[in-house]
Amino acid sequence: MEKVKIIKLPAGKMIKTQEFEDGTESFFQVMQKLWLNVVDKHEDIFPRDFFQHTKDITKCFWLYSIIGIDTKEMNLNGFDLIGFNGGYYATATAIADDDEDFTQTVQEIKDWINDIEKIELDISPERNIMSQRPRGDDEKLANIIGYSQVEIFVPVKFVE
Repeated sequence: MEKVKIIKLPAGKMIKTQEFEDGTESFFQVMQKLWLNVVDKHEDIFPRDFFQHTKDITKCFWLYSIIGIDTKEMNLNGFDLIGFNGGYYATATAIADDDEDFTQTVQEIKDWINDIEKIELDISPERNIMSQRPRGDDEKLANIIGYSQVEIFVPVKFVE
């Protein structure tokens, strides 16, 4: 059974926070500030938010897709509105809050990419590894399966 899949994320606008380290107090303040003003008002079937990691995966930005959302009345609280190029990503699931499993899963995705002749890692400056945690019944699911999940997105491109 394959554990990696390729998906395409659409281009569009995203709200971007400042850089922070996951798990810090400022991280939670940033999340709450944006969450209360934007996210609760615009949820649909798929989560719109992503963590975009720095190249060395030590810090991240929180991104929130506003594709299809009217931003005229939106209070961004000083956060940046950026263009997102979209594109293809290889994805797989890891155990949330487990740095070792996260790193191992990223490496497994990269190894899978290296084994595919017509796909390669996209190392463009604007395309970094992203991740996304499920919401809603995440705590209930964690109690059932024994851990929380995080989906990892590794940018790829097709080669001729």
